[in-house]
Amino acid sequence: IAVLDGFYPLLAGLLLVWKELLIILEKELPFFEVGIWGADTDIGRIWVEFMVGVVNHMCLGGQDRKVLEETGREVLNTTGLSCRITQDPDTCLSDKQLTVLAEPVPVPYTICQPSFHFLSCPESSFPVSQQDGVPYESPGVYWIEMGWMALPRDIVMEKELCPWDELGILEGLITISSKIYRNDIR
Repeated sequence: IAVLDGFYPLLAGLLLVWKELLIILEKELPFFEVGIWGADTDIGRIWVEFMVGVVNHMCLGGQDRKVLEETGREVLNTTGLSCRITQDPDTCLSDKQLTVLAEPVPVPYTICQPSFHFLSCPESSFPVSQQDGVPYESPGVYWIEMGWMALPRDIVMEKELCPWDELGILEGLITISSKIYRNDIR
């Protein structure tokens, strides 16, 4: 008997956010560099399977080199694309436009703009500090936690928003930052 703790429905919600992001970033996504830390875990492998046909530049990171190499071979056989494999979290995640944390990251890493960071494990949290580059709380840096994207910390609301209002604001911010609205104007 498996006891569900609510984690997998949250993970499913996070993957739905990924699918929506695919629509918004359709033209830019093939040029994004992606880092998946914890690609040697079940959660990481789910993320690899979801991203394998969409992104061209993927780095797989984790502790178990044998599992990472096996996953890398599966990616190569499925798509014909090779992906970098590393056991160093900094190499896996630094300066990537899209990162997935399928397990907690033991060290800070360098963030670029624009970038999207999926916190996809129960213990994950925002990294405490950074090395170089863009601060963690910067415009163009989006942290997406377990299926629910957080409002930027620099936006202050006088009253608390209901979930639908918050989703509307988030959708508007993503649309503006991706400049997809320009296609509708023409």
